Amino acid sequence: MKKFSFPLERLLELRRLQEEMERAKLLRLAAEIGTLDQRRAELARLREGANADLRRTVHPGAEPRVGPLAALPYFRQRVARLDGRMLAERQRLERAAAEQRAELVRARQRSEVLETVRDKSFAEWRAAVDREQESLAGELYLAKWRHPEKGR
Repeated sequence: MKKFSFPLERLLELRRLQEEMERAKLLRLAAEIGTLDQRRAELARLREGANADLRRTVHPGAEPRVGPLAALPYFRQRVARLDGRMLAERQRLERAAAEQRAELVRARQRSEVLETVRDKSFAEWRAAVDREQESLAGELYLAKWRHPEKGR
């Protein structure tokens, strides 16, 4: 009996490669989201640091220094704008990641269809091999039974 051969094996390999590429894209998007979250956390730390500096600068009963107080509204506006941009970018990345997850699912389904066909084809080939071996074994047994002196 000939060796098992799946005629669509190259296509299956291509589908698996496409699936891996889609998975890599999703991982890249997840990494971008993680990086953006780190940047937003750093921005929040800067904002809190500025507020803490302001609290240390302004004491009850002391005359406040004008420099830090004058710059604070601009700093807060700048931080708010940056945070807003980062939040919008994160939302965009989340949408892209959701689309990419859907694309990964579709790629996986395309691979699974071919894998199912391959498994079915292999099962049919295996059954044919088993039938052939059983038939051959039966013929050998009958040949030995008909000619017992040749079997020794």
